[in-house]
Formats: sequence, structure tokens, C-alpha cells
Amino acid sequence: MSQEVLKKNSKSFYFAGYLLGSKQFRSIAALYNICRTLDDLADCTTNSHQARARLLAAQNAFNSKDISNSLVMIKNRDCKKVKEINIDSLITGLLTDTEEVRIQTTENLLIYCYRVAGTVGLMICDIFQIHNSNARAHAIDLGIAMQLTNIARDVMEDAKMGRIYLPQELINNIGTEQIKKPNESEKNIISSAVNRILLLADEHYNSGFSGLPFLPFRSRFSLFLAGRIYRRIGIKIRKHGLNIWGGRYYVNSFEKCFELLSCIFLFIINLNLHQYKTTHNTKLHRYFRYLPDANYPTEKKK
Repeated sequence: MSQEVLKKNSKSFYFAGYLLGSKQFRSIAALYNICRTLDDLADCTTNSHQARARLLAAQNAFNSKDISNSLVMIKNRDCKKVKEINIDSLITGLLTDTEEVRIQTTENLLIYCYRVAGTVGLMICDIFQIHNSNARAHAIDLGIAMQLTNIARDVMEDAKMGRIYLPQELINNIGTEQIKKPNESEKNIISSAVNRILLLADEHYNSGFSGLPFLPFRSRFSLFLAGRIYRRIGIKIRKHGLNIWGGRYYVNSFEKCFELLSCIFLFIINLNLHQYKTTHNTKLHRYFRYLPDANYPTEKKK
């Protein structure tokens, strides 16, 4: 069932997931099922109070390990190594989506992205039993990069739902109606903000890919491919002049095959994908330094 949910809702991840072993693919698919279902609880209702109540009920079920809850049961059966603290943080982020969404600053945006996507990177580390602090920091960054790509792609779709994830500091407090029907000046401001988000995503993709050597070989290739496919969405947005009003961008089968061949080539020639020769850029985590597994030096208590 979880694999069918993955296939239906994320063809890119399903395509890359073929390269995982059956046991790991089952665990990743189960994790995706859990995350997708929680996301749907936040999205698939016009009643924000009901959405919030459902998310809080799910959060309580995970914290109390209530296996009568179907999501808790899936976790215990297929991805039991995933830490509850990361699921709790994910749900805390999704609760934001049940309110009026007006992200004020880039700092607020990155905290949100950590909660709803960086935690997913941490949960994948949990599945592979990766405990190295640098590895987990890079995994957070790859999750954030993908979420930033989502935000850049879905500006119009989010505006139709009354949500604005582009930081208000970047768009001069432009509202949802202005996003949907902007004048020329507003369009330039929004396009510039989308470009800023994509540049921020690129920075996090680069960091995320730097942590791939910590993964087993097959998993390393699979997640590299998934990340490259997702990053291509941002490339297409730029290629079309940052026009987020022209329809939703997606990666077609030809482009996925191109990325597959590119990944094979890069895996052969790029030793940095197999040997960890860098350190994590702690500045990427400065805005959420106190959250679990964030890699930023915090002030020592006196």
C-alpha cells in the first residue's frame, strides 16, 4: 500500500526508489506514506480547525505510541527506527499550514523548511542508522532544498489556497490576489523572490549532496538521483524566465532518463560522491540552531 501511495504521488521518488533494496524501499515508501498522509491532513479540508485537530490527534498518537492509529502502526511495522522527535517536529511544522500562512522573513522560512522537510532527511538517516552529526546536517539541507523547490514551483497554487511562503521581506508584503493577478511591477518583484528562493535551494542542494558518502552505495545513488530530478524543477523554472504563472512545472520521463545517465556518469568520475572530504557549512543552520541535529555552535550557558 505504501509503495502505491509513493507511485501515485511522487513519480520522481518512485523512479529513484527502484534502485534501493526491497527492504529499504519498503521503509522509505512507508515513511513517504506517513509524511504524505500528515500533509494531506493539513491540506485536504476547508475547515482549518478540523485540520488542526486531526494533526494534533496524530501528534498525540505518535508521542503516546498508540498503535491503534494507522500511521503509528505503519511506522512500527515498516520504519520503526524513525525517531518520534522528528515526526513531532514535522507535525509542528504542518500545523503552521492550518493557519493563515504569511512567512515574514527568510529566517522564518528556513525554520519552516527544517520542520516539514529537513526532518524527513533526518528520518531517512534514522532508517539507515546514520548517526554521524555531519551526515545528519547534510541530510537536513537536502530536505530543505527540496522544500524550497516546492515553494518556488507552487507559488500560484499556494496563493489560491490563501498561503504565501515567499518571505514578505522579499515581496514587499504583496498579497494573494496580487500574486494571482500581478501588474508588471509586482510580477518582477515576485519573480525576483522566486529566483532568490531557487538560489537558496541550490546552496542547500550542494550541501545535501556533499553528505551522500555517508550512505550505502545503492542508497547513495538513489538519493542523488532523486535530488537531481527534483533540482531540475528549479532549472526549468529559470529556463522559462521565472514564469510561475504559466502552469505547474514537472520533470518528464525523458528528463528523468537524462538525469539517470548523468548520475551514472558523475558516480564514475566524481570521487566527492564516495569520499567525504569536506565539512558542513554551519552557517546554513544558524536560524534553527536550537532544533534537533542542527549543526551550528550555540552559546555556552554561563
